[in-house]
Amino acid sequence: MVVAQTAAGRKSPPCSKQSGKEFGHARLTCKVVTVRTRLKPSVWSQLVDLVYPPRCEICGTDGLDPFCDECLRNVYTIEHPYCRRCSVPFPPGQEDRWLCYECQHAQSPLVAGRCVGLHAGALREALARLKFHGSRRLVPALAELLYDRVLREVDEPDGLPLGDITALVPAVLHPRRRRWRGFDQSLELTKALGELWRIPVLKALERAHDTKPQVGLSPEERRHNMAGAFRMRPGVEVDGLVVAVVDDVWTTGSTLGACARALQRGKAARVYGLTVTRTPPPWHEAAAHKHSVDGA
Repeated sequence: MVVAQTAAGRKSPPCSKQSGKEFGHARLTCKVVTVRTRLKPSVWSQLVDLVYPPRCEICGTDGLDPFCDECLRNVYTIEHPYCRRCSVPFPPGQEDRWLCYECQHAQSPLVAGRCVGLHAGALREALARLKFHGSRRLVPALAELLYDRVLREVDEPDGLPLGDITALVPAVLHPRRRRWRGFDQSLELTKALGELWRIPVLKALERAHDTKPQVGLSPEERRHNMAGAFRMRPGVEVDGLVVAVVDDVWTTGSTLGACARALQRGKAARVYGLTVTRTPPPWHEAAAHKHSVDGA
């Protein structure tokens, strides 16, 4: 991971190379230096680290980073060629292909979405530990990976105009699920990403009803399960805004699509999707390492 250093010594958004691109409301001039999590730890977390020395949350290796270098090397990042709308990878040799079959024939309310990597290996393990074991130390590291993916998109000649995004919206859990888990992983990821990106986080959506877990459901069952699952929160305005819905996993896009439809009813101008992972296609080697997920 990289971070830019300003003349005053203040950390600014990361990038992969020297650049002066307009991004959001700030102009970035980036110089690459190696660094770890950019979000400032709380005093309480620093005290806890003194009593319980931190380790990698994935493999248990001693160290300050919740995501060690070895585990980072076990991330299946999404590289070209991939669908320009849903980010599903294409097999090698299909560099000229633009959209996958599903995106050619589906009418999604999302303009497009981007993901850090495939739901396998270290990223799958990280999300499992976050969601089911409460390893919230992973939130800043995962948010940083997602933010670096956003900046990489801005650097691409035919990348999405993610610099137009003016607010982030979490794909929130139902209150019952949040109480059971103890926190909302999508909300936590969104807040950490918003702090890095320096744009507002709008809790614009709420669950209209509780949905059954998505694990084991077919794509059609997932879409039916999520139909009408979100609605606009009273008093929150998105009229004319370009927003990104943030979630942990993209499986079929049913959760992100339900969020986007609700935001469109609130008159959002454009809706993008951002997730940490997406389900790998059957042909990919990562498919042998994926588990069924309760994702979007």
